[in-house]
Amino acid sequence: MKKLLTLVLLSILGVANCSSLAVVDPTKEIAPQIPKEKAIYFIKANFNAGSEKIYNVTLENFDLINSEISGHTLDLGKGNKDNPSLLTGCFLFTGNKTVYSFYKAAIRTGGGKTTSVKLIDKKSWTLSNEGSSVPIFAGTLSYLDGKLDISDVGFKECTTELSAKYPTIDFSKAEEILKRKPKAEAKKK
Repeated sequence: MKKLLTLVLLSILGVANCSSLAVVDPTKEIAPQIPKEKAIYFIKANFNAGSEKIYNVTLENFDLINSEISGHTLDLGKGNKDNPSLLTGCFLFTGNKTVYSFYKAAIRTGGGKTTSVKLIDKKSWTLSNEGSSVPIFAGTLSYLDGKLDISDVGFKECTTELSAKYPTIDFSKAEEILKRKPKAEAKKK
């Protein structure tokens, strides 16, 4: 009975912690990981924890359409094999067709210490597919010297890297989310 109760609790916790965002695993069959009702995004990550080993980096988002804060995390994993204080590379992931507003990154390092950081200089970062069915480059997220920043560099590098990792996905028409003009500005022109 005790084992059954433990199993039920773990199942409930597993469902409760389920995220609407998920990294696409290139070692598994790709098509089932990207349902048609999901949007496809990719980012370049550059996390440098100095002398600390990175055990996990999690990006946390707020669903603006549904006013939900929980269940919208993206787990980027641990530090690089050759240098565990760095987490670098391009990540392909899926998400609900909604608007996600990034609000913090949680970086877990040695000794179970977790550092929560937000974007510098009141910058914001929202993910939205706006009806697009092609992969969308969400930008490069960099953490260096205790500061988190987002930029639009790395698009070409990531499309090349991810095309090799995911040969069944067409990156030739990929869009860059940070270079989109705001709708109000586009209507003026």
